[in-house]
Amino acid sequence: MNIKKVLVPIDFSECSKDAYEYALNLAEEFDSTLYILNVIEPQVFDTLSHFTKEARKKIEEKVLKKTEDDFDEFLKNSRPNKKTKIERLISQGIPFIEIIKKAKEIEADLISMGSYGRTGQLEQILFGSTAEKVVRGAPCPVVCVPRVKCIPERSGR
Repeated sequence: MNIKKVLVPIDFSECSKDAYEYALNLAEEFDSTLYILNVIEPQVFDTLSHFTKEARKKIEEKVLKKTEDDFDEFLKNSRPNKKTKIERLISQGIPFIEIIKKAKEIEADLISMGSYGRTGQLEQILFGSTAEKVVRGAPCPVVCVPRVKCIPERSGR
């Protein structure tokens, strides 16, 4: 097995942190490069533009800066690692489409992602999870890392 490039989509949730930790272990084992991807959805800019008079370009700059800060915080709060090469990627668009596109661009050997993220339970019921859509369209194997704490509790159990 030759795993040299691992794509790790993150939304800065605990679930994506678990997927990152899993990928980090693989990267150390196989001497791989990790490509950490955060996808900014277009509606973020639209929503913010309704609450401010700033130009869209200025809003985009602030969101990108916030994303960079979130990357720093995410990595700071993760297991330390000096051995593995880590590339940060930021993309704008629909998450599952951007994840698949980025996996093709970097010729990823594996995608490691959380099975639950920041999206709501109702959205997952109606449209399916991002992880499920990535599994269906990915050009490489996908490891979905579950997190028991992230699974919404169901009443009646």
